[in-house]
Amino acid sequence: MRPTLLEMESYHLFISLGTAFGSGAFIFVMNKKLKHRQAKYIKEILVQLVLCLALFGIGAVAGEMVRTWSFLEFHSFSELIEMMMTDRQGTHFIGRVLFAAWMLPLVYWLAGRFRKETYQTDTGAAYDAVAFYFVIQHMFSRIGCYLNGCCYGKYYAGVGSVIFPTMPVDYPVFPAQLMEVAITAGIFIFLVVRWKKEKPLFGWALVLFGTMIFLSEFFMDQKGVLRIAGINMIQVTALLTILTGVFYIDKLQGRREKVQ
Repeated sequence: MRPTLLEMESYHLFISLGTAFGSGAFIFVMNKKLKHRQAKYIKEILVQLVLCLALFGIGAVAGEMVRTWSFLEFHSFSELIEMMMTDRQGTHFIGRVLFAAWMLPLVYWLAGRFRKETYQTDTGAAYDAVAFYFVIQHMFSRIGCYLNGCCYGKYYAGVGSVIFPTMPVDYPVFPAQLMEVAITAGIFIFLVVRWKKEKPLFGWALVLFGTMIFLSEFFMDQKGVLRIAGINMIQVTALLTILTGVFYIDKLQGRREKVQ
């Protein structure tokens, strides 16, 4: 039996809250952008929200698989799959963002083959809505991490250091989760300002999000993490996220600004 809202662990509770508030932001942004449409546009917004949530869900599972591999926590592919089916919840944050960023253009192109009028004119609005969604989701998720005592920082005994009773270590650490919450809040404010000016958001959201993840990993505990060229796997995916954002700014969002 699934736990009720009040019985959830803090980690999953705040992930659920992030999904709820992020979905609300998605609907709000799409509604503002498409309010000139006929009454049926509400159904179209909900369809696109479900589509994006599905992409985020698949990306979260894929990201968790990469994370498991980077920690070398399995010995065979079958063991990896078994861990994903039992121990992992499919909540990997950067995996969901990167996968959605890669797949949105393809999915909207395929959808446009069947619903050309709706999806080709609404794609830019959907990108903006997704930017708000994943920023809000990550903010709540990191609060959940902090309350759960996971994704903790390196040893740090200065001002603001914390000791989590549920952690496998008993020394003070840097509150890396709260640092990400604060930075993500700043990204959210930046997006709101650009949105009010009717400027594209998605590419910049990816660049800022990827930069935050890349830098915050230097403050994270990284024991046992596979490293490539001096950086860990999460930082590699963060760099991919930044490059994807640059692509959106240069090729897709830049083209949209010219149209406007």
